[in-house]
Formats: sequence, C-alpha cells, structure tokens
Amino acid sequence: LGRWEQALAAAREAVELYRALAAERPAAFRPELAKSLHNLGAFLSELGRREDALAAAREAVELSRALAEERPAAFRPELAANLNNLGVFLTQLGRREEALAAAREAVELYRELAEERPAAFRPDLASALDTLGTVLLNLGRPAEACEAFREGIAYLRPLVEGRPGARGKLVTALVARYLEACEAAGVEVDEELLQGAEATLEYWETLEE
Repeated sequence: LGRWEQALAAAREAVELYRALAAERPAAFRPELAKSLHNLGAFLSELGRREDALAAAREAVELSRALAEERPAAFRPELAANLNNLGVFLTQLGRREEALAAAREAVELYRELAEERPAAFRPDLASALDTLGTVLLNLGRPAEACEAFREGIAYLRPLVEGRPGARGKLVTALVARYLEACEAAGVEVDEELLQGAEATLEYWETLEE
C-alpha cells in the first residue's frame, strides 16, 4: 500500500521481538530473526535509509550464514537471498567491490541450488545474475555484465514462453540491461535469445501504456 513508515515500525517491532525470543531459544528463533531483518532492510531501503538498510542486511547474512553452516539444506536458500539483498544495498551506497563479492557468492549458491532443484531456484538465480550484472556494469566491466544478463535471460526464457505475465518485470529489466551492456562492450546481441522473451516484453509494454 506504499505506507512505508508504518511498515518500517512494524518491521522494527518484529525484529525486537524475535531478537528477544532468539536470545532465549536460539535454535527456534534465529531463523525468524534473520527473516525479519531481511524485511527490515527492504523497508529501510525503500525509505532511502541506506546505511541502516545495509546494517540490517549484514546482520541477516551473518545469522543465515551461521544457520547454513549448521543445516545447509534448510538455510542455503535464505543465505543466498540475504547475500543478494546485501549486494543490492552495497551497490546503492557505491561500495562496488564489496557488492561484487556478495553478488558473486549469491550467484554461486543459487547455481548450486538450481542444479539440485531447477524449477524452484532458476528464477532466483536469474535475479541474482541481474544483481551481479548490474554491479559489473557499474564497475565498468560491461562484457562480463553482458554475460551475466544473458545467462539470466536464458534461465527465465523457458519459464515465460507462452506465459507472458510470468516474471515479466524481471525479464524486462534483464533484457534492458543486457542491451545496455552489449552496447557498452561492443558485443553482438543474441537475437535468438531475445525472441523467446518477446511475448513477455510485449505484454508488459501493453500494461504500461
């Protein structure tokens, strides 16, 4: 509903409550604390409070990393999501090398998860590749960025063919940044790759008119 200040207040209270519960029963409530920190970071970012968002994201990564070491099968997806968030927030603050490290780790984790469960994790891998490509583009490495965006589109294409509403915003963003990176790098655009996303792009363009 766009009521970000109220959302932020609720998220802060959730973090405080889960922090108290996690202090009493770590095994039961650390995962919930990590999730609430993830949400808090997102709301802080929307309100332009980027340093605070970064602090929340860092804590979420630390918690989920510890949980993933204890129970990899259960918590690697959460760690990957929090790392991707961290990469986004670091990028917003211009801390590009740190953002690159976080984004690369998120992609590596999602790549492993997608090999195990393609249907479940390829969309998340595509989103992480979008973050990685954006960081690389900001670092003046357009050829590498182009490859990251291209790979993201390739993972999403089978999911959106015949279903133009599926993952439309992400596909649109990936294609736009892919074209930008290709132009900056002087790399030829893979037209065959983009053909599979045409219906989705046309669908979202119609909605925006």
